[in-house]
Amino acid sequence: EGPSVDMDNVIRSLDGDGDGTARCDIGAFEFVPAPDGPLLAVSVSELAFYTFRGALDSSDQRFWVSNAGSELLHWSIQPDAACPWLYLDTDSGAVHPGRTDQIRVRVSSADMEVGDYTCALTITSDGVLDELITVIVRLYITEPLHVPEQFPTIQAAIDAVQYGGAVIVAPG
Repeated sequence: EGPSVDMDNVIRSLDGDGDGTARCDIGAFEFVPAPDGPLLAVSVSELAFYTFRGALDSSDQRFWVSNAGSELLHWSIQPDAACPWLYLDTDSGAVHPGRTDQIRVRVSSADMEVGDYTCALTITSDGVLDELITVIVRLYITEPLHVPEQFPTIQAAIDAVQYGGAVIVAPG
C-alpha cells in the first residue's frame, strides 16, 4: 500500500475502476481524465478509534476530500444525529480541481459506557455524478482488565481482552 497523498497533497488512492474500492491502480486504471465539472473523491471509507471508559479524548484522525474533476467542487458532511461523541473541525468547503481539503475527526468517550459505537458521515457534493459518499466512524470503548483483581493469571486476562483493550498487572 502506498502513500495516501502525493507531493501536491492530492489523494493517491482513488476508485479508478468504479468497483467501490479506492486503491493504487498501477496499470489500466492509473490515469483517469478529469470529467467536465467537479468530481468528489474521499481518501477513506472507515475510521476506527479505540479508547478506555473514562479516558481523556482520543487523538485526532484525518481524511481528505478531493476534487478529481475540472471545476470547483462544493461539499458538505452530515453526521448521524445519534453521534454526540463525534466532532469534525469543519463540515463543508470548496475544493479547486486537483486539490484537497483535510478533515479532522475527534471523538469523546466522556460519560459513555463500554461498548462499540458506529456513526456514518454522509458527504455530498455538487459534483457531476451528484455524489453521496459515506465514511463510517467506529468507536470502541473498553475497560482495562486487571491481574490479579479480575483475573488470576496474565494469560487468562490476555485471553479475555478485546481488540484495542489493555491488561494491567499489579506489582508483585
